[in-house]
Amino acid sequence: SVNLYMKRQNLPLELRERVRDFYQYMWQARQAFDESGFLEELPETLRMEVSLFNARELLESVPFFKDSASGFFTSVVNLLHGVVFLGGDLIIRLGEWPTEMFFIRDGEVKISLNGHVVTYLGPGAYFGEISIVLSTRRTADVSALG
Repeated sequence: SVNLYMKRQNLPLELRERVRDFYQYMWQARQAFDESGFLEELPETLRMEVSLFNARELLESVPFFKDSASGFFTSVVNLLHGVVFLGGDLIIRLGEWPTEMFFIRDGEVKISLNGHVVTYLGPGAYFGEISIVLSTRRTADVSALG
């Protein structure tokens, strides 16, 4: 079990709590509906149609994606994968080289520069695109809120 593992590894109590919070969130999210399991059962072409439908509005909300060809959206949808961050997790660190951008499905993030909050973003927003488009290092810290 997870608790036994954490005890054997002598993880700090705060870290144990964060791991438990993660599993609690994942358990609750999967109780509603296991989307990945559903999609995996579909034939590849049907799975792609459903994935494109689900992601289209999100992708079209990104200005530099707006006039892209449908083949571009197919390529991007194939690269999308879900990640979960807990409150306080640092998602992007100022000065790092980018490898990805993020779309917020649920929750909220805080964007900060030199310890000062610049803005907050929520569902439907995206971040991390500036460094990718400009081929430059990250321009701010981005943290998940609880």
